[in-house]
Amino acid sequence: MNLTSMLEPQNGETKWLALSCSHAPIQDNETIDIICERIKEYQPDVIIHLGDLFEADSASKWGSEYNWTYEDELDAGCNQVLKKLREANENAECWLLPGNHDENLRAEGRFDWKIRDSLDWEAPQYTTSGIHLNEELQHWKVKAKYKYNQKGTARIGATVFAHGYEAGGASDKFQAFSLGWPHGLFVSGHTHRPTPGEPVNAQLTQTRPTDRFYLNAGCTRTMECSYMERKYQQKWGHAVCYGYSQVVNSPRLKPTWNAYCELIKSYE
Repeated sequence: MNLTSMLEPQNGETKWLALSCSHAPIQDNETIDIICERIKEYQPDVIIHLGDLFEADSASKWGSEYNWTYEDELDAGCNQVLKKLREANENAECWLLPGNHDENLRAEGRFDWKIRDSLDWEAPQYTTSGIHLNEELQHWKVKAKYKYNQKGTARIGATVFAHGYEAGGASDKFQAFSLGWPHGLFVSGHTHRPTPGEPVNAQLTQTRPTDRFYLNAGCTRTMECSYMERKYQQKWGHAVCYGYSQVVNSPRLKPTWNAYCELIKSYE
């Protein structure tokens, strides 16, 4: 597929590319490299990471016995994921929408309050040798807090972006109504279940289409952790979403965007 010709704006629309759920340091670097190639090909105006950049397990009192530290998470998330994405097109604006795993690092009750401030990934983090671990975040705009309302989303025209909040089979459909725009597109991750192809109509019944559409960018993490053996992984996969949107400030009577979700890798 030649995405450049398929999704090339004609009237000055903003081009964007979105991915989700890297869960560093267990990101799939092969998939990240493929997405970087797509960035070079498509040359988006905005690159959007939809959250769960960090696994947030290394410091959790409910964590698994992983063999990495929080410094490893910061280094992998910032330098092996975000830096690679940004350098694939240094002219693009870079957005980060925190996910639930990211916000867990700052949540009350999950960590000893005495160390919680040191787990704030937005604040400078240093190693004992003085290396700034999350310096890359200075190049990314943190667009929203992780809240289930319009303040927890980012928007380009009638295309709304959010990490996602619900994980059920119809969660994308419901959020297209609760968080999206009329005749708009809702793009999220969170469930790790991508929606390959063109945007899906969030129809209420099989015979009743609506004016709301959605895409899910799936995830970009590996599936090799031992705790995943007991998790529901049906339809999980790696994907990347591309599109363009007119920068409109009020709803229109027809879509003012175009988009596509490319499936990179799937797990059964």
